[in-house]
Amino acid sequence: FSQAIVSTPQCCPSRAGYLTGQYSQNNGVTSNRPGFPLLRDKGEVLPAWLRAAGYETIHVGKYLNGYFGARGLVPGQGWDRWLTIAGADYLNASLSIDGEIRFNTDRYLTTTLNELTERTVRRQGNERQPFYLQVDHLAPHVGSGVERGPCQGGAIPKAGDAEAFADARAPRNAATRETDLDDKPAYLGLTPVLTPSDLAEADRLYGCALGSLAAVDRGVSGLVSTLRETGELDRTMIIFTSDNGYASLEHRILNTKGLPYEEHLRVPLVIRPPRDFPRAMRSGATLDAPVANVDLAPTILALADARPCRAGKRTCRRMDGRSLLPLLRGAEPDWTDKRAIRTGFSINAPRYGYSCSWEGLRTPARALVRHTLLPEPGGRVCQPADEFESYDLERDPFQLQGDLAVSPRLEQRLDRLTRCSGIKGRDPSLPGTPFCE
Repeated sequence: FSQAIVSTPQCCPSRAGYLTGQYSQNNGVTSNRPGFPLLRDKGEVLPAWLRAAGYETIHVGKYLNGYFGARGLVPGQGWDRWLTIAGADYLNASLSIDGEIRFNTDRYLTTTLNELTERTVRRQGNERQPFYLQVDHLAPHVGSGVERGPCQGGAIPKAGDAEAFADARAPRNAATRETDLDDKPAYLGLTPVLTPSDLAEADRLYGCALGSLAAVDRGVSGLVSTLRETGELDRTMIIFTSDNGYASLEHRILNTKGLPYEEHLRVPLVIRPPRDFPRAMRSGATLDAPVANVDLAPTILALADARPCRAGKRTCRRMDGRSLLPLLRGAEPDWTDKRAIRTGFSINAPRYGYSCSWEGLRTPARALVRHTLLPEPGGRVCQPADEFESYDLERDPFQLQGDLAVSPRLEQRLDRLTRCSGIKGRDPSLPGTPFCE
């Protein structure tokens, strides 16, 4: 999917979107802090719905930020197996194994997660019950900071992998060379021009991140091989994606996520459907429909013939995303030509180089952003704002020439998206609430 994005470009809110099929305005999680405690209807999430449909549900790896502070070692709701990281350590990590703490002493975390994944698939391959397995790697996230060595403060590769990327360079393009920020809000204009030492630091961290992904690549290969060996591959859908993008040097901001620019929003999304889908969709097709993280829960539920609700519940979660199954079967739904995806982010306190709160919309051709809270010049507090950025992504893919004059029609469309809920034709209408696109 060449136009895949996340609606909220930070770990926890993005993962909440995957679990609920909802934009952050509806599921409650707008940033990493406090993260999980703000999730509404915590029991109404994808694994609970799949369990109600007869699936065994297994989680391996990283979960929502703030989960362990709120729930301790108790497994997340809806999960039958819980093999989850309790921290951000690549070495000597703590894991909650079905609610019991175990220490991954002197072992590289990604290797352990890969082994748990393959062992789980082999076990499930001997049972008749269908299963849903969600593997959330820590890599290439920044580690805990206690690790030593050339990648301290960044992602930590497995021994031997870092050397392969020692000469890597962070991206250099028009966005990384941007010096004139007059088209951007004032908070960005205050950032200094990047220095040679900034570029060297970006290159170091970029190489460390690439090195950490080598073990993830081996894990993907091992997972596919294990599915093939157990006879499960042809009847399994595999979805590969990420929770957010990452900017190394773009727009004079060093190593960030959470901003409304393409480097932050764009993510890989590759889906390998089961054997009964059209061959063309299983052999390298590229789809350019506008899709987002909120679409994966509706897609998985449609494949499993499940509903976003558990038995006996009077009210069910209204998903804002769309099922991608029609696209994977070769159809072209009418929404693909006109859909705009709601984007946004907010933080509790001002941070250098960040907008405190922004909301936006994105299509493959247009990006619109409205900043509603921006740091005051001293950077100590957030203050109300009403500043816009608008970009023609076809003519200006690096977002160098923002248009601060926004048409009333586009602003009204943004207003509707920031209040939307559900999809027309699938969900009942709510008085005064527009449907999502």
